[in-house]
Amino acid sequence: AAPTPPFASFGQRAAASLIDIAIIAVPVLITLFVCASLSPLLFLPFASANPRSSDGLGPVLSCIQCLVCFTPYLVIVAYHTFQLGRGGQTIGKRLMKIQVVSKTGQTPTFGQALGRTLAYNLSEVILLVGYLFPLWDEQRQALHDKVAGTFVVKRPS
Repeated sequence: AAPTPPFASFGQRAAASLIDIAIIAVPVLITLFVCASLSPLLFLPFASANPRSSDGLGPVLSCIQCLVCFTPYLVIVAYHTFQLGRGGQTIGKRLMKIQVVSKTGQTPTFGQALGRTLAYNLSEVILLVGYLFPLWDEQRQALHDKVAGTFVVKRPS
């Protein structure tokens, strides 16, 4: 049985997301700055005068470059997954007095929290429409909630 209303409104969810974006932008921007600053240090010493050189460093540099570029995404996934798996609330959700719960009304498992976070990508791939689902869904679930089997409810004050 799914949790019963009151489900969080679209406005509450949007405000919580904006708060989280503002909070997470700081570490993500710092990470990007550090990675961009370190990139020349990581790549220039290995630059070969001959780009077709078979020194074997090409794959290593490609892996390092992928890690550097992927780090901000990992920061975002970690923030949402650990916050939601720990208590069902990110800082934004806590401030908006809403909470993510499982079908049983409990805090989502870390697996559900990770699945929900990774499912944000589905909403983004379809031009953010997945984020709009709460506007017409009876239980106000976004696409990522449906994928993870979660609901966003109002917390009692």
